[in-house]
Amino acid sequence: MSPLTRSAILPLLVALSLAACDHGGPAKPGDPAPSARASAAAVPTTTAQAVASAAVAKMVDGARFKPFFPATGLDGATDKVEQPSKEGLQEIAYKKGKDDVAVMIISDTAGEPRVKDDYVGARDAVSGYPLKTSGYAKTAILVADRYQVQITSQRLKADARKAWLEKVDLKGLSALK
Repeated sequence: MSPLTRSAILPLLVALSLAACDHGGPAKPGDPAPSARASAAAVPTTTAQAVASAAVAKMVDGARFKPFFPATGLDGATDKVEQPSKEGLQEIAYKKGKDDVAVMIISDTAGEPRVKDDYVGARDAVSGYPLKTSGYAKTAILVADRYQVQITSQRLKADARKAWLEKVDLKGLSALK
């Protein structure tokens, strides 16, 4: 091979070897450009991952739940202590003096579609929304097949927690988009 031919081929070989070093392996005819391959790697690979990613993107900002909480609690709880809002979640503690009476949480279950399964076959309801009790301290309802409203209290029995859930603006919450 002549020196002139080598000098013409050398830049081509360098370009090809650099293209093959993009961690995607050697480029093949019909392959997308390296930048397209890199962005494709960030796309979810299964239908379940794609559904979960889309659901998380549509989750309601937790601050939008604040108007639906009861202004005051029952059983003498008059003070509300709001926790910082998070994406898809708002938590408020109801207190009587320094003592916690109950903690209420409203959460968007758009990113957790299996939560609906927990309410299948529920034997009790609040305003037509299925209710479930977990252990001796937690009661929750599922509003509009999307928003979970739960109350946790070491002091309140199940029937008292249910009464608190009845004070939530369930009609307003069910209309939230």
